Formats: sequence, structure tokens, C-alpha cells
Amino acid sequence: IGFAGCKSNYEKLRASNDTAKKYREAIKFYEKKDYSKALPLFDDLNTKYRGTAEAEDLSYYYAYTHYKLKDYTTARYHFKTFADTYASSPKAEECRFMAAYCFYLESPSYSLDQDNTIKAMDALQLFINLHPKSERVPEASKLIANLRAKLEQKSSTLATLNLRSLHLEILSAISRTQNMLKKCSF
Repeated sequence: IGFAGCKSNYEKLRASNDTAKKYREAIKFYEKKDYSKALPLFDDLNTKYRGTAEAEDLSYYYAYTHYKLKDYTTARYHFKTFADTYASSPKAEECRFMAAYCFYLESPSYSLDQDNTIKAMDALQLFINLHPKSERVPEASKLIANLRAKLEQKSSTLATLNLRSLHLEILSAISRTQNMLKKCSF
């Protein structure tokens, strides 16, 4: 007896056209922290709920689901889209902060390229400028200070490496000069 035709309840739910049930189940998966099951349902529902009253909450959950799955690039995009699309929402400020915070989380070690560090600083500063009275401003300022310290560490490390390289070049030049003087001495 083969089981190839059997579908799990989850697969049946994903294939279902019952968007209300899918929405309820996606929220349940999210609340149970089963983000990998919630995400495909939210993916499916995103286009179906566009322009409806539920679209705002769906977009919010969708962004956070990506964030919880540590897909910070996609989460950042959806947090920013939420903040831009639902600018008057009480959640817009939080989503704008989270978009900047995702940049922060993507800022690499000081020894690597610092494009995302600079973008994170810009996004956090924009958040502060747009929401100067937010309770998140002190945290954003602290994150900017951490990023600045990372850039300073990179600069310091590069300066040290450049000095070492210059020192080695000078020692090499001295050695060559001494060798040349030995060969030319009478």
C-alpha cells in the first residue's frame, strides 16, 4: 500500500482556498513560534489580502516572521514597506525602527566591508530624525555609537597595518642601502 497520495493537514491547509482559515492558522503558527510553517501561509495570503482591513496586521506579522527566521534583509524590506505603506499606523514607528535594526544586525565584523554599517547608521539616524520623541531614540543612539566604534576599530586596524607595512618598507630600504654601500665600499 502506497502513501504517496496522502497529504498532511498542513499541506492541505496550504493548498486550501479558505483564506480565513489560512490566516487564523498562520497566526497560530506564529504565536507558537513555528515561523517556518507560518511563513509560507503568510506568503500565500499577502497577495490575497492586499487592500483589505487585514492587510496591515498581515504585513506586520509577515515582516516579523522573516525577522524571527533571521532573514534580516527580507525583514528589513518588509518593515520599511510597512512603515511607508501604513505611516499612520501605531506600529509604523516600531517597524521603521526594526528596519534600521535589521541593518544593524547585518553589520559585519570590523575586518570586513562596512557598507551595511554605514547604511545602519544612516537608517538609525533617519529613525531618530523622524521620531525624535520615541522611546526607542536612546536605543537607536546606543546602536549608532556601537557602529561608530566598529568603524573606529576598522580605521585603527588599517592605520596599524599601514604603519607596519611602511616600517617593513623602510627596513627593507635600509637593508638594500647597506648592502649597496658594502658592495661599493673601497
